[in-house]
Amino acid sequence: KLLLHVCCAPCASHSLTVAVKYFDVTVFYYNPNITYREDGSPEIIPSDSIDYANRTRSFAYKIDENDLCYKTFTAHGFLWGGNWNSRKEYGHFYKSKP
Repeated sequence: KLLLHVCCAPCASHSLTVAVKYFDVTVFYYNPNITYREDGSPEIIPSDSIDYANRTRSFAYKIDENDLCYKTFTAHGFLWGGNWNSRKEYGHFYKSKP
């Protein structure tokens, strides 16, 4: 069995395609993705995660700059989707190839 944390469908597509060949996979999606419409208003995905879009609130498993997840990934050179300006993907960490 494998619990796979995903930040968004595009990022999950490859890893999930490979993982299901070898594991019984449960996908865990947490921390919303926020994009901004042309008028500046936010679009929160998934829509039922609006309570988690308020980053001033304290809640379980929130990824922010004080979280161990954030500190661990960034200490190893990863960049965080929560720092993006055009959208926010709080569960997204990535590292560019050298």
